Amino acid sequence: MGEVKKSGGVKERLTHANIKQQQTIAKLQKEYGFPENAKFCGYIVHLPESCQFLTDLKITSSFIYWAFAKEPDLAKRFEFLADAEKVSKRCKKKANVGLLFDSGDQFYIMESE
Repeated sequence: MGEVKKSGGVKERLTHANIKQQQTIAKLQKEYGFPENAKFCGYIVHLPESCQFLTDLKITSSFIYWAFAKEPDLAKRFEFLADAEKVSKRCKKKANVGLLFDSGDQFYIMESE
């Protein structure tokens, strides 16, 4: 049988990684000139050619359902970059991963290429 380790090491590393990610996002936000009050909402999948955002995704053993919309506020938000990248690679069209920010009256998108 396996052994359960009871230490704070993993939790501490995850907390440190989360803080580092938040600092990196804040730094990028400042570099791109987004307002300070704009809150990071998550990672999104964007189709640059049609300017559409992934809004829904269902994967079953018999089909994959994709839904897209033009409005960024409807975009499906991923908590982790790796999850958004994984989905974007499955898309048959060119898909970029972006970071979505909301200032309350406007959305801002920082897109990878």
